[in-house]
Amino acid sequence: MSLSHLGRLIHFRAIGIGEIAVAFFTISLLCASHAIAQVPPKKTPNLGIINGENVTKGEYTFVVALRSLIDEKVFCSGQIIDDVWVLTARHCIDGTLRPINARFVVSTGSGGKLDGRTSIPVIQKNIFPNPRFDVALLKLEKKITSDSVAKIALRVEEPPIQGSPFIAVGWGKLRSTDTVGAPHLQKLSGLEVTTCINPATICGKFPRSDTSTSSGDSGGPAVYDGNGFLESFGVLSGKHRDSPDRVDYTRSDMIYLWVMQTIRDN
Repeated sequence: MSLSHLGRLIHFRAIGIGEIAVAFFTISLLCASHAIAQVPPKKTPNLGIINGENVTKGEYTFVVALRSLIDEKVFCSGQIIDDVWVLTARHCIDGTLRPINARFVVSTGSGGKLDGRTSIPVIQKNIFPNPRFDVALLKLEKKITSDSVAKIALRVEEPPIQGSPFIAVGWGKLRSTDTVGAPHLQKLSGLEVTTCINPATICGKFPRSDTSTSSGDSGGPAVYDGNGFLESFGVLSGKHRDSPDRVDYTRSDMIYLWVMQTIRDN
């Protein structure tokens, strides 16, 4: 199993913290998470990246689409963090959007467009134990990365400071009236980091009133240029209930130990 593109997750091992210490910190994180109320936060439905733009060839190849095996429609996005592992939103797979046992595949894009030839079944679903953290890990049947499909590193530090710009990327609907996701991977630049009430999340403020994210974008990354390389500091969860000009992301620094432990154990 390769963890080369989990970036700074490996740094955690490199500084000499052993298996027992990692386990201790993981347990501490889970215990701390239970200090947060167990009732999931209420969110307004997303609508896709609206008024964004098509990605160019070779951009954001680590963003995948979760597609139903019944009608092949995209219902969520995800982010490749290891050769056979995809990070997505909990509500995409826990029965909230569709039957919990409904079968689906993970698909990558070719030149920014979905390529049905690169659809891989999911063999294992792992959901974060505290529902306040809208995050899940998917293990794939086989390796998804290639020369043309990349991984993205998870940020292990706190999110970028308030006002920092970042990019939302996803396969969601282009309009609220659409019945299917975007035919071409979309990006929305110019979001700004801002705080949220829920300590498990970080918010992004939309650059304009006519821009938004959508349901098919859930699970996608908050892409930040961290000193010359791209990293994800969050998992898109949904529009902020009380502030329609903002979107919620589950913070990567709050779940990265669980991610590392889950990958190592499976």
